Amino acid sequence: MKISIDLGGSTIDLVAFDKNNNIQKKTSFESNKTDRNDIFNILEKAEIKLQNISKLRITGGFSLNLPKKINGLEIEKIDEFDANGYGGKYLAQTEKCLVVSLGTGTSMVKVINGKIKHIGGTGIGGGTLIGLGKLILNENNYSTIDQLAQKGTLQNIDLSVQDIVGGKIGMLPRNATASNFGKVSMQTAKAVCSKHNEQNALACCKKADLALGICNLIGETIGSIAYFASQKYQLEKIVLIGKVTRVKSILKIIQTTSKIYNKKIIVPHNADFGTAIGAGLVKVGRG
Repeated sequence: MKISIDLGGSTIDLVAFDKNNNIQKKTSFESNKTDRNDIFNILEKAEIKLQNISKLRITGGFSLNLPKKINGLEIEKIDEFDANGYGGKYLAQTEKCLVVSLGTGTSMVKVINGKIKHIGGTGIGGGTLIGLGKLILNENNYSTIDQLAQKGTLQNIDLSVQDIVGGKIGMLPRNATASNFGKVSMQTAKAVCSKHNEQNALACCKKADLALGICNLIGETIGSIAYFASQKYQLEKIVLIGKVTRVKSILKIIQTTSKIYNKKIIVPHNADFGTAIGAGLVKVGRG
């Protein structure tokens, strides 16, 4: 049995493969509740015995601190960007694409004829969702924030192109965002909810609207950066992987943004385990 583990900033993902590289098992644990340096504990939580493992591969930034072997079994440390590329292209069944990994932050790699190269990214990602969710909503759970956002109205939070110029402009439709959180100003809050004073601007906004505003900020940023990266390298397909693909509100916004730019977004099955899967598939000699 081959095991690959992604030691991420927010989650630890484990994938088990059989000898033919078929996925037998996949599971996740919260990083803040699991010691990333204790591989024995991670395997125990996944109900996998060390003696049944023929190959152990580990990726993610926290893998650098691990020893080369545990109980005589070699630990193969896989470059995270290689893992993202292999995971994305395998899951989407393509050899040419931009793989966007939506994790605590967001990284992007280009895949062209099997060659993988990290080309950049942004610090905006799942960590942003949890951080702003805690500060603004007093919520720090993906699912809770997502459910709130699905009930929100973006027009109460963001300024649209319609608000600024009265209609569409260039390639931008009238409902495109002109300014994220542009309507959450002191004057707007005071007008919407006069019983509050200007120091309570956020209190005048519905929680669901604010949740959607946060998701929109994250989704549009990622979608726009992915578009420009794909244009630079002439890549028609954008493949999304990572845990943030579970957040439907952000995923929908990325897809809506891509339609403006006429780009194809692929969210493959098992996208949320893309990096761990890729780590198990990287060819020998890489990482």
